[in-house]
Amino acid sequence: MFSKSQQEEISRLVNKIYEEKAIESIKENIRIPVLSPEYDPDFLTNGLIDKTINMGKQWLENLGLEGLETKIVKCPKTQTPLLYALIKSNKIKEQKKEEKEEKKLPEKEKGNEKEKTHEEEKEKEEKIKNILLYSHADRMPVNPNLWTVTDPREPIVKDNKLYGRGTCDDVYGLYANSIVIYVLQQIGLPHDNIHLILESEEESGSQNLFSILDTLDLPDIDFAVIMDGGGPNDEHFWVTTSVRGLINGVLSVDVLKSGVHSGDGTGIIPSPFRISRLLLNRIEDEKTGEIKLKELNCEIDEEMETMMENNLPFLQQTIEEKFPWVDKEKPIVVSHNKHELVRNNFFGPGLEITGCEGLPNLKKASNVCRAQLKLKLSIRLPPVVEIQPVIDSLKQNLEKNPPYGANVEYKPLIACQGWLCKTFDKRIESAANRASLKFFGAQYKKLSFGTSLPLLYNLSLKFPNSQILLTGAGTPDSSPHGPNEFIELSFLKNCTSCVTQIIGELSQWK
Repeated sequence: MFSKSQQEEISRLVNKIYEEKAIESIKENIRIPVLSPEYDPDFLTNGLIDKTINMGKQWLENLGLEGLETKIVKCPKTQTPLLYALIKSNKIKEQKKEEKEEKKLPEKEKGNEKEKTHEEEKEKEEKIKNILLYSHADRMPVNPNLWTVTDPREPIVKDNKLYGRGTCDDVYGLYANSIVIYVLQQIGLPHDNIHLILESEEESGSQNLFSILDTLDLPDIDFAVIMDGGGPNDEHFWVTTSVRGLINGVLSVDVLKSGVHSGDGTGIIPSPFRISRLLLNRIEDEKTGEIKLKELNCEIDEEMETMMENNLPFLQQTIEEKFPWVDKEKPIVVSHNKHELVRNNFFGPGLEITGCEGLPNLKKASNVCRAQLKLKLSIRLPPVVEIQPVIDSLKQNLEKNPPYGANVEYKPLIACQGWLCKTFDKRIESAANRASLKFFGAQYKKLSFGTSLPLLYNLSLKFPNSQILLTGAGTPDSSPHGPNEFIELSFLKNCTSCVTQIIGELSQWK
């Protein structure tokens, strides 16, 4: 546990480093027009991802961290880069310092303490834990025409908010993670081995992250902090306890080799649009949005019910602040039952059509029977639902007995498993509460996410003994991926202070 003076020093140093160095570096980072590889076919040759990763490396090396080793590693297949840094534990150094001071004492004060044996030194080293701090450098595409506060790549600070593409998702992550270590070392507090990674394809599904990590031969991780989350407001330290899975796939319906005059074809040729509607009705109730396939649903257990109850108080705030409704006074929601909305968003499957090919835009739409239609189906899944049975069920139900004998194909593109956080060690719960009470004046809060974060499930498989804490400084109105994206700076500083205290306390545990 930290003393009040140590907590005050954490807060002072966190604020100081952000104001003097980090905010300006974040701004410089935002100006790089980097995109995630999925959205940038030239990412290997335009140098933007490399520039961002190198900037992160330079930031770390300029902080003056003791025990720092950095290197950039690349995926053997795709050459996607990742920044890896090891900050070696200073525990042994601190212990030896204490022993040195002890040897200066008079013989009578030393007692009969024996000299430390080689075995005892080895035992100390084995007690050092391994902590993983994660963030990502890649960003989503942006439409500058929708931004009203500033140009998306010309960051500004306004009303204590830093605006710019990637500020909330997730440029700040590397800075927050490194500042945690910097502050602990500045105060002179011991810490365990810190493994810091900055990946460059999170927005593309982290498809090569673990093949890169395999080349690093990391030790077993005891505790991981994923700095890519947030909460419904900036009044608490938020920890995410579940995220949904995701399957993106393309449904293709072909009826002709090419389009024909609608006067000739209507009434004879079935519309691929109508066929698509019939197929979608097999998996989704068109009136309620309920997903009909049992493989995509899950039983709601007692733990999930508790999580839903924790989220209910913040639902109204989320509805009012997160979505740009046509009429803010009359949100167009699927149900007015709040419990149902929370269940749908966190522990229920849901379908959205996110793309279409085969329909021309309105100005070019002529009287033609369409030859084919392709729909991109984005399906969110409950955290505990397994992916492969879902893919099999979708393919079977969409392709079997196609209406009118049309050529129908469902092709899955990207799939990621959801994640349900395992119960925290009580000491982590206590540390999170102490930190939140100090830096936010309130106990920390847990919430579920309706979004997906592919790395979490795979991380829990790779390091099954690790406790994973997903947190961050995003809020519903921070607009990640959207126009006028920002990070609230006070919230960011308080979150960083909380993680600093938790990591610091963790190093004291046996």
